[in-house]
Parts: sequence; structure tokens; C-alpha cells
Amino acid sequence: MLKPGADPGQLLGLDSTAGLSANDLKNLLKLEAPLAVQARPPHAGFFPLNKFSTVPLLVKAARTAFTDVNGDDAKKEFMVLPDTHVKSLRTTQTGSGTWRVVGVDTSSGLIDLAPGGSIVIALGTIESARLALLTFSSTAIPTLPLMGKNLIAHLRSNLVIRVPRAAIAGLSATTNELQTSALFVKCRAKKPNGDLIGHFHLQITATGGGNTVGSEDELFRKVPDVDFFEQLRTSTDTNVAIAIRGIGEMAAADFNNPAAHPSRVELDPRNDEYGVRRALVTITATQRDNDLWTIMDATMAQVASIFANGQPMQTLQSNRDGLGTTHHETGTLWMGTDPTKSVTDDAGRFHHTENLYAAGPCLSPSIGSPNPMLTGIALARRTGDRIMTPPAFIADPGFEALFDGGTVGDWKMSTIRNQPGRDNPGTFLIRRGVFEGHPGTDIGLLWLARPTPPRFVLRLQWMMTAPDDNSGVFVSFLHPEEQGYDNTAYVAVNFGFEVQIDELARPDNAPIHRTGAIYSFKGPTDGPLIVRPVGEWNQYEITVDGADLTVALNAQIVNRFHFTGDPQSPQRGLASTPAKPRFVGLQTHTGTVLFRNIQWKAL
Repeated sequence: MLKPGADPGQLLGLDSTAGLSANDLKNLLKLEAPLAVQARPPHAGFFPLNKFSTVPLLVKAARTAFTDVNGDDAKKEFMVLPDTHVKSLRTTQTGSGTWRVVGVDTSSGLIDLAPGGSIVIALGTIESARLALLTFSSTAIPTLPLMGKNLIAHLRSNLVIRVPRAAIAGLSATTNELQTSALFVKCRAKKPNGDLIGHFHLQITATGGGNTVGSEDELFRKVPDVDFFEQLRTSTDTNVAIAIRGIGEMAAADFNNPAAHPSRVELDPRNDEYGVRRALVTITATQRDNDLWTIMDATMAQVASIFANGQPMQTLQSNRDGLGTTHHETGTLWMGTDPTKSVTDDAGRFHHTENLYAAGPCLSPSIGSPNPMLTGIALARRTGDRIMTPPAFIADPGFEALFDGGTVGDWKMSTIRNQPGRDNPGTFLIRRGVFEGHPGTDIGLLWLARPTPPRFVLRLQWMMTAPDDNSGVFVSFLHPEEQGYDNTAYVAVNFGFEVQIDELARPDNAPIHRTGAIYSFKGPTDGPLIVRPVGEWNQYEITVDGADLTVALNAQIVNRFHFTGDPQSPQRGLASTPAKPRFVGLQTHTGTVLFRNIQWKAL
């Protein structure tokens, strides 16, 4: 970051910025992906053979995950599954009208997705689009007609020339082997009236070369071996080989009418070796693309003549690469803020889904001329960050957030004393924006050390991860640490009310013990009880208004309860006051229950 008053030319290595406008400087600061060559001994251009390999990263991550849990596979957070081909994703439509991935169909069978888990499709632009189409082809998801459209790639041309060494001024006559060098030139293609057609760049590399070695061979084609290295070491460079590679952007779709774009990925009627439909790829240059390509080729020829500098020039190669041969495809699952005009949102999550993401260049709405992989990697990193650390929760209008999804804040865990062997109340971990409850040897309570208003509405979401999960939401109990209890969680039991979470209604299957009940007081008998299944989020809205409690589950009122007193606990059911404040909390009991989006408002 520049210091105040510093010259932005420092970032560009410029001696002076005189004569450059503010817009010129801003444009220069939009640095493209660097074009570089390795120039260290034993010879310029020897790149590591594993330069683009992901295997070392995967192996390191797997080993780290193994070490973190002392080899317990059940607790590992990362594993590599070998010899397995993904065929499609299993989805279900949720009660909220969105789709949720529940498993992965593979050549090795169905792999169930853990409740609360997410899926990231990162198979490249073509295969990611195919998997999305295979997954949703039989659904009514609104974005299905958009998936696979807007396939774009690069327009590429190659021109390789050889010129005498004398054509390049400033080369030392005493140096036998010339260094390899590279140059990146940004360009714009315009119509005769000045309207912009598009962008392209020239990727220029040069090296000393005899009659058989050119810069393409030096940088991209050779495999280092002893004989070839000896040839390079003893050669005398009498010529300079220059490769000019032009790379131009294909036009993106009109997102008001993406179906009109000629290039796309569709499902082929034919099946592959795993019995699922292949990808049918159509990629076609438009008239706009051909106009840009013509201008780019003409520019390359002009640059070549400048390098020749009036000396004889030998053309070693002059051709166009076929569309789609560069592995630079993008766009088929493009991101955007409007779900009617894009497939994914700004985090890479598919619109109308809860837990399905895409990563890589397939997200880019347009391509530009540089290699899209750097942008794809940046987007993948951001998507990973969003999944693991979602943005801080923002409360609904009129409500106050009680948990931001990232920090424990004012929440405290209950304690147990004087109970050897039963002194573990469990814990709540913060994972991916949620409180994740883990039971201990006795019930526990995560309570908010902030007094409730006298009358209030508490709103939160919860998820079961197994059919036998048991938990609850406590309201209106006294300060847990001031009642002298060995297990402070029982303060909530004896002085407050528990809104139950337990589909098995233990211990007796009675309504007063089932989800939505005011535990042991009144069952959820005032409306349709629609509990979403394991892996889906449910919402409680609990209204505390004096002696009246109202519980709404998933926007349906299920329990209206009027408290008339409890002789065994006369302090139960009283409103929060400065002298006798009341609190809310979440229970650990059985299984792993998740909580998020916790908020309240005073009435």
C-alpha cells in the first residue's frame, strides 16, 4: 500500500509520472498476470516439472488432517477418495423452496453428505457445467435453462520468426548464449469509427537460437535431458528466435438473452463409460470475434517487422489455434446478483440452492485476454473463505443480532462442580457461522449473559444432524451462576421454559415432550407441526409476553401457552427486571444440534 502523498509510479517502476493523467495511472495500475521466464542456472527456461500439479497440495492437506485427529477417520476434515468418478449429485427440494444437495452418486456408490455440509463443483468449465446439467435436468430449478450457456474461450494466433542477431541492438558480441526474455503487450481492437471491439494481448518471448532451437522450444516444448542441456551449453547464438502469441477475448453472451449465444455446453444423448450423458460442446466464433482476430493477426505481423528492424526475417510458424484448444474456457456457470440472469451468486453458490457451489473460471461472466486461471483461483479462495467463514450475520429489520456467526460474544457455557465423572456439560463449537452443540456427561447450557427485555421476541434457526437429536431453547430463567447450583444448566430447567427440540418426544412420546412443546407444560397443539428433516434448517420464533408464550415453527404458530404459576418454582415465569434479570440459552443434551441467526427484539 502506498503511503499518503507517495507517487503511484513507484508501483510501476516509473522514474516519473509527468504527463500521465489520473485515468492513465489507474489504467496502468490494472496489472495483468505477469509473463515471466525462469532465468537461474543451469539454464534459463528450465521450469519445475510439477509446476501445475495439485498432487503435493492434496497430499499435504491429507497428512495434516490425519495428524490433527490422530488418525481417526471419523473425525478427519479432509480425505482424498481414489479411483472414484462423480456421476451426479443427489438433491432434494426443501420446504423453503430451494434445492439442497444430500449426496454424491459415484462409480463407487452413493456418498451421503453430512448434515450442514456443502458441495463444491470444481471440475473445469466443461465438466462443471455437465455435472450441473446432469444434477438438475429433471428438476424445476429456475436457472436450468441458463446452465452451460455463455461458453467462451480465447482466440489465439502464433507467429514465430527468426532474425539475425544484428537486428537486436545492444547485444554484447562477447556473449555466446543469450538470455531468454519475455514481453507482455496489452492491446485494444477498435472499429474504424473508434468503437471498441474487444481486448487482446501479445505474449512475446525471445531467445538465442541456432537452426533448430526457438523460443517455443526453449520455454514450452523441451524436456530437460543431459544431451539437450549440453547442446544449449555449448551453442553460439547467431540468431534470435522470437515467438509472438496473440490472445484475444471471445465475446460474452448478452445476459438478457444468453440462449442466443452460439457457444454452449449441453447434454449429449450418448452415455459415457459410467452410464451418464456426455457433454456436447458447441464453440463458434461470432463476427465480432473474427473482426478482433483479424486485427490481432495484423498487429502481430507489424510487431514482427519491428523486431526484424530491416534485417532478413524467417517465418518459422504462422497459424491460428483452434477454438477450445487452449484450456482457457470460462463462463458456463457465470455469477451475478440477478438470479434470472445468472447461474451462481457472488460467492459461487448456485442460485436457488442452499449448499451447492462452483469454483474456477466457469464462474466468470466474461473472459478478457489473460489466462483466466488466476481469476479462477482467486474466486475459489474467496468461495472457500465464504463457506468456512460466512459474512457476519445481520439481524432482520427491527431485531438485534445475538450471535454474529464468528465470535462467542456474550455467550457463556454452564459449569458443573462436585460431580466426579459427570462434570462435563458439553460444549458449543463455532463452525461455518453456526453454534454446533456437543453433549457431555450431563446436560449443558450455552446462555447469553445479557438480560432479556421484559417482553420480547426471540428468533433463531436450528438443524438436527441425526433423527435422535435432543436439544432445546430456554427462555426467561434466572442468572445461572447466582443460584448455588452444582450444574448451572439446571437453573434454566427449574426457573425458565424450554421450547423443545426432540422428534422422538422422550421419554414417553407425549406431545409435551415433542418439538415445539413448552417442555412438560404444553404440547404443540395449536397449529400444523411441520418439522423439516435432518440436514434442513428450522426456524423458531418465540414470543415472551408476560405470562403468555407463543411458539412459531417455520412460520406456523404451533403453541400458545398461558402460564398460571408453578408452586414448586414460584420464581418461574416472571418478567425480566433490573433487580431480577432473566436470560435465554441453548441446551446440549443428545446428539449434535446446530443453531444460527439468533436475534431478538423488545416488544
